[in-house]
Amino acid sequence: ATSDEKEEEEEEEEVRPSVVFASTSDKIVFRTLENGKHVCLPLIPEEFSELVVEEGNDASGALTSRAECEWFNTLTKVGLEAAKMPSTCVPNNHIFATFTNDHDWEMLEFGLQYVKSEKCFIDRLLVLCLDDESFIKCKAAKFEHCVEYIKPLGAADFMKDDYRQIVWLKPKMALALLNAKLSLFTLDSDILFFQVPDLAKIVELSPDVELFYQWERVNYTQLYTIPNYNEDYEGDILHDGYNSGQVLWLPTENVIKGTLFALLNGKIGGAG
Repeated sequence: ATSDEKEEEEEEEEVRPSVVFASTSDKIVFRTLENGKHVCLPLIPEEFSELVVEEGNDASGALTSRAECEWFNTLTKVGLEAAKMPSTCVPNNHIFATFTNDHDWEMLEFGLQYVKSEKCFIDRLLVLCLDDESFIKCKAAKFEHCVEYIKPLGAADFMKDDYRQIVWLKPKMALALLNAKLSLFTLDSDILFFQVPDLAKIVELSPDVELFYQWERVNYTQLYTIPNYNEDYEGDILHDGYNSGQVLWLPTENVIKGTLFALLNGKIGGAG
């Protein structure tokens, strides 16, 4: 072999270890930095280290512990498995995700009654179960992608008991799946679907939008007086507020960074 060929072989040998390393970097890991700060990489970097703790949570419910950080690997694995399922009604790399506990289980089943027979939907639905009972019921109901959370979170009234942790679990779940390059539609257990939402159409109608959500308030009384109204685009009708009951998250840098800032604001404000 010539000297040039030997140099090329040496360069190839030097590159191989970095390729192997890159293939394992998708794992989500909890780390404590030399300065004492905790991070959950690659989801929560040092810039947002206030959101990461060794264990537990605080009154805000917005923090991520070591156990939860490591559990994100399980969540992501199931999300990717769902995304790989063939579907005629959900676009590639898109999934639906919801969460429930035993208290809300019947409400979730009621909300999905008209679409549960749609295999193309169920195969792409991830159900996060917040206690043992809901996980057992999820499996018994033949949902394909049931994931159990690391600890039980029970029924909670507004701003009481586990309420804040449940509220902030949704954006944390989204953060993990977005970092896996998945687009996801999250829905609360009290959402009633009459048909499978056309996610491709939603994005097509507003190609510059990266996060889609339902309005908190709409003046429907006034809206219904308009012939052939367009619910989302009537400028003279009150549309106000953010409601997280239904959200379509696209895996963009803006959405991921915005989600981290939302969690940080949740910690600072101490509320859900």
